[in-house]
Amino acid sequence: MARRPRDAEALLTADADLISLGRTFLANPDLVTRLRRGAHSTPSATPT
Repeated sequence: MARRPRDAEALLTADADLISLGRTFLANPDLVTRLRRGAHSTPSATPT
């Protein structure tokens, strides 16, 4: 989840309209809590 601070900055500066968190959210049902705490997330599984 190394990209998240940059993604948040892009949203705050209006450089992006939408940031997708689909796979990250599926791998981390508590993603909102993790983001608030600055905790690391579990990496999503790569497709086989």
